Amino acid sequence: MMNEEPELKDIICQYFGFTKIPFSISPDPSLLYWSHLHREALANLELSIAGGSGLVLFSGEVGTGKTTIIRRLVSDAKHAVEYGIILNPLLNDEELMVEICREFAVTIPESDGSSLKSRCFNALRDQLIENFSQQKKTVLIIDEAQHLSFNALEQLRLLTNIETDSQKLLLIIFVGQPELRQLIQQPKLRQLAQRITYRPHLRALDKKQCREYVYCRLQTVGVTAPSDIIPKRLNSLVHRLSGGVPRAINSLLERSLLIAYGEGRRRVHKQDVLEAAANVADWDVAPDPPKVSRGGLVASLGVMLLALVAGWFGWQFTTSDGVSKSEAVELMQRSMDVYRGENRCEYIVLPQRCDEGELAPTTLAFFEAPIIAETIAGEFLVLGDGDQQRRQLISDDGAKSILRTSIVAELSGRYLLIWQADGVSKLPVTVHSSEYDIRHLATMFAKVDHQERPLTEGDFNTALKQRIILFQQQHGLPTTGEMDALSYFYLQAEAEQ
Repeated sequence: MMNEEPELKDIICQYFGFTKIPFSISPDPSLLYWSHLHREALANLELSIAGGSGLVLFSGEVGTGKTTIIRRLVSDAKHAVEYGIILNPLLNDEELMVEICREFAVTIPESDGSSLKSRCFNALRDQLIENFSQQKKTVLIIDEAQHLSFNALEQLRLLTNIETDSQKLLLIIFVGQPELRQLIQQPKLRQLAQRITYRPHLRALDKKQCREYVYCRLQTVGVTAPSDIIPKRLNSLVHRLSGGVPRAINSLLERSLLIAYGEGRRRVHKQDVLEAAANVADWDVAPDPPKVSRGGLVASLGVMLLALVAGWFGWQFTTSDGVSKSEAVELMQRSMDVYRGENRCEYIVLPQRCDEGELAPTTLAFFEAPIIAETIAGEFLVLGDGDQQRRQLISDDGAKSILRTSIVAELSGRYLLIWQADGVSKLPVTVHSSEYDIRHLATMFAKVDHQERPLTEGDFNTALKQRIILFQQQHGLPTTGEMDALSYFYLQAEAEQ
């Protein structure tokens, strides 16, 4: 009988002295690096189960460890819990109810004239009551929940109505990407959003956490001196190429180890990592982008951004101190002294609007106008003018042109926007706004839509709200149905074209 040849992963383990592969894209709870965000997320999930909460929203970027944490949650039998996991969210409300019954091994009664959905609901209710009588909790986990339809979400909300006088009988954990948070914020889902008691969110790792993550996994598989295999000097490169996303780190280092093995080395070199990045993804291997100091931003930075935004709008912009657009960039380069604090807008000493917020990193990288963006390391970059592929990046080191895609992994999603808001006295414009602001908003839409008459003369009617929602959807903005600052920024740009 012939001996089977060992698999490559077994060869790699033997060569480097691993007890198992340390870097794999397959989630492995035994290799989970417990950053404070991961510990907090798991603690919140466990607390929600113990407390009998109705809904939990667990979000994070792709590859940040959501699935691994869910697997750890399910495998840790700290409570008497029956779990059901839905992996396919692309179901209508009836199909979803049938799939939930299957997950909990609930028998669906034969047709009695009532709808299939109704029979599923009643059978699930009976099972939930039975579990409760046995002091067993029931938890439904829905992966990739950002793809759920409105009808499916509404059906899930109705399931949380099954309760006793003291607690809900079903806990639903929505697991999804950051778009899930925007989905839940829609006005038509406010009843669902109000029932969410915990909202843990996983971000990408910073540089320090990236190094800890790599060495933690190596130590877990039996390596006593991790830096002998992956030197500390490679941490910045690994972090930059992966964006601090665990799954990307795993892909990058799995390939790097394979390259080092092929070269007959037990230590990973810089060239191995660069070659791995070229092989595993279409990552743009570029030098580290220049970074602005940590903390808030002084007025010179605000003046610079306002000058750039003015140029983007086509305004004839000059500050009260006579600072032109080109001089503003020079001013910013000379003065990068920084204030610290959470509310950075308070340090922008300008008679203009300053708005802080958060967008998906990809949306931010492709944001049409100049904007200040925070990195995952808590530093600041000024993203200036550009075209569809490239944009200008400005810091105290000067200005350079970069690929928009190359900066995505660096961004946390948080931004600072300094601009001139014309025509309205207060944002957002809502049903509670003044007639003047509502009328001005309707007039701007009429101009953009080439209509002779505005949608309203002063009341925030349904037609105006629907037009706002359509506008937000067209520009990939959160669909709030209210004219918030970011939406007004885009509308003003269109109206002035």
